[in-house]
Amino acid sequence: MIGTQIQIEANELKAAIKKFEDLFPGELDKCVQNAITETQIRLMASYPAATGQTKMGWKIRKFGNANWQLYNENKVALFLEEGTKDHGPVTAKFLQWRTAQGSYRRAKRVRGIQARYYLAQQVPFAQQTVTDMISRKIRELLS
Repeated sequence: MIGTQIQIEANELKAAIKKFEDLFPGELDKCVQNAITETQIRLMASYPAATGQTKMGWKIRKFGNANWQLYNENKVALFLEEGTKDHGPVTAKFLQWRTAQGSYRRAKRVRGIQARYYLAQQVPFAQQTVTDMISRKIRELLS
């Protein structure tokens, strides 16, 4: 898959999660889903406005019990996350691209873009949100 992704895998906390799931069946999946949705909203808000397709390209997918994935298949998201290096044409004499105004630009070399790490900045937030949601659900169900 092209792009970049974040996964919230509840399997990492197996012992505590097993007890929680035994006591409250089905609640863990709801907590993780809510946490990944909050992370998606926060991630989309942090993306630059100039990349509308990339910003709106963040999708959520379930791939197991209480395992959710936030991903973006747009290759621009990968460039924003990891950056690019300075580069030039391989076989052509110059690079050519069309600007937003419709004119063409040419260059022998272009500077790469610096990595922004938008997704990496959301990982601690996602982990904390899952923990908070589970704690909140336990308090709610026990009271």
